[in-house]
Amino acid sequence: MLTNTFIHIDGISYKKEKQLWKKGFKSWWDVVERWRELPFGEQRNAEVLKEIRKSIDSFKNDDIDYFFRRLKYRDYWRVLIHYKKEIGYLDIETSMEGEITLIGLFVGGNFYLYKSGDDYLKLEKMFSIPTILVSFNGQTFDIPRIKKEFPFLSLPSYHFDLFRASRSIGWKGGLKKLEEQFLIERSGKVKNLTGYDAVLLWQDYKSGSKDSLKILIEYNMFDVVNLEKLTNIFLESKKEEYRNILS
Repeated sequence: MLTNTFIHIDGISYKKEKQLWKKGFKSWWDVVERWRELPFGEQRNAEVLKEIRKSIDSFKNDDIDYFFRRLKYRDYWRVLIHYKKEIGYLDIETSMEGEITLIGLFVGGNFYLYKSGDDYLKLEKMFSIPTILVSFNGQTFDIPRIKKEFPFLSLPSYHFDLFRASRSIGWKGGLKKLEEQFLIERSGKVKNLTGYDAVLLWQDYKSGSKDSLKILIEYNMFDVVNLEKLTNIFLESKKEEYRNILS
């Protein structure tokens, strides 16, 4: 979808983007081949061509920053589709007092975990892996709490909150409800656990229960692994929505 995108170019609105698609300019390479046929006038056509060439170069060089800087938040998904390997799926657990107990990160098929009391360097290494963070309600919950407890931690520059974005395709409810809706399962002892259960598990662990910590870690792991699955479903839904427009 990113290579079909024109709204990152100065002066091109959603309406103009759709007009370009209807005129047969469905990708950047269509513009390169037929830029003189663009509907903006000779000088402006040449300017658009220059920006398209810059887009192609940025895409080939994996310059993700270029596209994030030029797109609105509502269109970040267009970048995510092409750079899934750069995504870290984030979720935190907290104590009864609201302090962070676990930070889980799922990147490239690997689960990374920081537990309260671990070496701070472990946390820095975790967040150095992804270029993009994806969370579920992280703009309101996870990110502010991480920044409060670890003010000097360097986080990836770009963050996509699936909870916020999913409203654009009519999704409602929390993570667990969406998992049920799309038949994404959790297994074992964490199958029916809630966020409040996660708080109690940490309390049990602090009271000496190692098994409670294992269950809590498994719960957190399912949060981030299933977040990736839901994100992929969301991206496929958005692609289908725009595929119908492009066809």
